Amino acid sequence: MAEISTDDGSNRGSIFRLQSLTLLIICGIALFFYFEYATQYFLWDEEIFGPYYWGKRTALILHIGGASLALFMGPLQFWMGLRNQYMRVHRWTGRLYLVGVFVGSVGAFLMATTPEQILGWGFAFSLFGLAIAWVVTTGLAFLSIIRRKFLMHKEWMIRSYIVTFSFVFFRILVDYVPHQSWGLDMAEYYTAMLWSCWVFPLLVAEVIIQGRRL
Repeated sequence: MAEISTDDGSNRGSIFRLQSLTLLIICGIALFFYFEYATQYFLWDEEIFGPYYWGKRTALILHIGGASLALFMGPLQFWMGLRNQYMRVHRWTGRLYLVGVFVGSVGAFLMATTPEQILGWGFAFSLFGLAIAWVVTTGLAFLSIIRRKFLMHKEWMIRSYIVTFSFVFFRILVDYVPHQSWGLDMAEYYTAMLWSCWVFPLLVAEVIIQGRRL
């Protein structure tokens, strides 16, 4: 029995270390994204916003501010050390995450429904779809914890954070995946990348979640 207990403790320790390393990597990427791409918009400079976003600057600031808050609160929700030992802090970071998603999704909806759509209505519709996915996954995570469905809450939080992190995926795809050889104009390329940044990661996560149940 002692040997089994030791093995279980070792396994838990390995899982904890792996999770901590993963969350540190996620936080590092999030910090790089925030300071490299997000903070510049708070300077409120028309040249930085560009012709497409300048007319939506208030909505974009709401979107960036809310998304950034959710981006940094998310890893704290998954950190076992915080969740297991400081439940009150876990609850408050969860509330801040909800606020971030709410504010960020309002900004996304406003950007998707404003009249000037230089990148086309296809891009606007993809942004609207992303905002819907963000609200639904986060809303179900909140509803499941209210009903004390802890495993369900964890699974929906994973889905929600994937959608939150999709803004980072989008920037990586736009900056580092060449599109000239694809024969797409900028509007078509942005639209394809905006769908890709959350649909495919969610699909992979769903296979893993359902596979673990099997």
